[in-house]
Amino acid sequence: MPRRLMLALMRRSPALGRRLAFARTCLAARRRGQGQAGRARAQPRMAPVRVMGLEFANPLGIAAGFDKRGQLGRQAGALGFGAIEIGTLTPPQAAAWGAGQAAAAGGGAVLGVSLGMAADTEPGAAVDDYLAGMCSAWAHADYLTINLCSPQAGALLAPPAVNGWRRCW
Repeated sequence: MPRRLMLALMRRSPALGRRLAFARTCLAARRRGQGQAGRARAQPRMAPVRVMGLEFANPLGIAAGFDKRGQLGRQAGALGFGAIEIGTLTPPQAAAWGAGQAAAAGGGAVLGVSLGMAADTEPGAAVDDYLAGMCSAWAHADYLTINLCSPQAGALLAPPAVNGWRRCW
């Protein structure tokens, strides 16, 4: 799709443009993973990076929010990314995603999972939500993150709630 057309689409309907961009990314990853690169360009080599005990093929990654449901996952490596962080996943989403990972295709990218609390979770039960998400995603991810920037997590950053988090450390 020509760049100007994509930009116009993103201005008129950002949600549709995002879905189209995501679909194109998934298709490109599948094609590259199957050796059908089409118009492959020479990619510059970047040195691997070692952080937190993990070996990233390169320092370029995709942040949480692009692959919200974990559909692209490790296949991002076929596009030259060293890492991808999926989500943010709530406990039920993390359980459904984790159950489908046994047959998931590899691709070489380091995989992170961003975990959040469900919209109807009370702040006092947030720790339980995050622990449920961790239990579901732990075996399938290389690292986990906790999303404290979502609207429902705002109350967790107030001083009384912060003291409650100390029991987790």
